[in-house]
Amino acid sequence: MAGLTTAMELTHPRHGGRFAVTIYQLGWRIGGKGASGRGPGARIEEHGLHLWMGFYENAFRLMRDTYTEAARDPATCPIATFTQAFEPAPDVAVSDRSPGGDWHH
Repeated sequence: MAGLTTAMELTHPRHGGRFAVTIYQLGWRIGGKGASGRGPGARIEEHGLHLWMGFYENAFRLMRDTYTEAARDPATCPIATFTQAFEPAPDVAVSDRSPGGDWHH
């Protein structure tokens, strides 16, 4: 994701096309562990992290900026905005098994 983030920054409109960016990736999917790809309905999907905690603010900012720059038409794109792509989940459960075999939450 660091490479994709760098490409996003270098191709930002404020640079006026000053940089030509080419992304090289081993294999057919970009994004390394994120492995971005297109699923049904051309929705971008990945197999990496599916739960973004609130402390990933840099990643959230990048995604907000990406959706803003893409300026997708909500009438033709089912996931046109950042708020359509991410759903808040106020409760997250974390459990661990104790040495005695009991679960602790």
